[in-house]
Amino acid sequence: MEKQQRTVADETRLNILNAAKTLFLEKGYDGASINNIAKLAGVNKTLIFHHYQDKATLWRFVKESIIEDSATLPKYNTTSPRAYFSSILNYRFDLYANNPELARLVAWQQLSNEHDVLIGNNYASPNHWLTDIKALQKLGKIRAEIDAKLIMLFIIYSSHAPFMQNVISLNQKQQESYKNIILESCVTQFATDHKKGNK
Repeated sequence: MEKQQRTVADETRLNILNAAKTLFLEKGYDGASINNIAKLAGVNKTLIFHHYQDKATLWRFVKESIIEDSATLPKYNTTSPRAYFSSILNYRFDLYANNPELARLVAWQQLSNEHDVLIGNNYASPNHWLTDIKALQKLGKIRAEIDAKLIMLFIIYSSHAPFMQNVISLNQKQQESYKNIILESCVTQFATDHKKGNK
């Protein structure tokens, strides 16, 4: 009996998650109401709060479910600035290319009034770069006079730009070229000795 209840609860949770995903992708965080999510899921609104603390928590679970579908964990190579920036860019380009829904969700997230609570801190989050960048700065490999958060900002926005716009359509070769432009910019601007950064 308990196993059956758990199965029903799991199905309900998944049903809510799928309904939320549909509406968040269509209307964004601010445009999708809990009432509409409940209606689409065919559940009572209070049941949503039983499974998910609040709307922001539900948003983060939707985003994490999309990321988890990619089934690849980021592996960042901190042996040199070039290797580090390259590993970040490769992961992010693959993540967005293979998960177009993630790009759409993040675009909506940028427009939300509650942007800060929607970010999350899963394994794919750029928040994890801060420690690596500061460590490379302490080692003298990345310029310490540049705020690590500004380096993060540059990488975040330049790496998701091809996937967040629909003005310029890029084929795979053009995406690779653009990724290399970002990499060279990172090495040139942030590595203490960009010639060493090339190694």
